[in-house]
Amino acid sequence: MPNMADVIKQHNRKISQDREVALAAGTSTRKKDLCNCRNPRECPLDGACLTQSVVYKAAVQQNESVERKEYTGLTEKTFKVRFNAHNVSIRNPKYKNSTALSKHVWNLKSESIGHSIRWSVHAKAKSYQNATGKCNLCLAEKLAIIKADKRVSLNKRTELISKCRHENKFYLSNFLSSAA
Repeated sequence: MPNMADVIKQHNRKISQDREVALAAGTSTRKKDLCNCRNPRECPLDGACLTQSVVYKAAVQQNESVERKEYTGLTEKTFKVRFNAHNVSIRNPKYKNSTALSKHVWNLKSESIGHSIRWSVHAKAKSYQNATGKCNLCLAEKLAIIKADKRVSLNKRTELISKCRHENKFYLSNFLSSAA
């Protein structure tokens, strides 16, 4: 009877071979795990919309103009969840003041200026970890805002002094209130 180490080695070997076969055939499961868009050609992140814990940029380009503005944001959940929230604020006037991005887009709409938004991942980082006491995700976003061109950026500099919101899930009060 094989020992546990042999069973694990055999299992890992089989998984590695399956991945190599899938890559050679062009049917890698990894690409499928990164996007669940109905039409993959319309994915906002070119097939990586299910990526988690990212700092993203939204570049707003005005039609028939060279003027461009950029918005930097972050999400701990999948990018697609945050993307859908941005779309709600861009399409529904009730939420037009939700973010600096939606304010800018609604200003363009009020002036009947056509535009397009191109999304990209700027950085990938881990969110707050209780052991380290740091949120690399928030730090990466702040660094991106600092490095951004002030003439192009839609972000406000006051975002740099905001507290990490990912830390809140580790507070004891959250556990006490849910247990009661």
